[in-house]
Amino acid sequence: MNLIHNLSSFDKRIRVLLGISFEIIAVLIPFSFWLKIIFLTISIYGIGTSATGVCPIYKIFGISTCSQ
Repeated sequence: MNLIHNLSSFDKRIRVLLGISFEIIAVLIPFSFWLKIIFLTISIYGIGTSATGVCPIYKIFGISTCSQ
């Protein structure tokens, strides 16, 4: 399967920083179990999309932050 990248390097860096921030918040701040799960899910999504360079939500709406 050929995935077309739709994230710029700036977008990737922002997603990694936000993903790490959400992970730290989920681990260090005493939230309820489900709120921690939500924060960790957002974290995994941000880091995962940054690692692959493909955002499924961007793909649905036809958005690309890559310079063409």
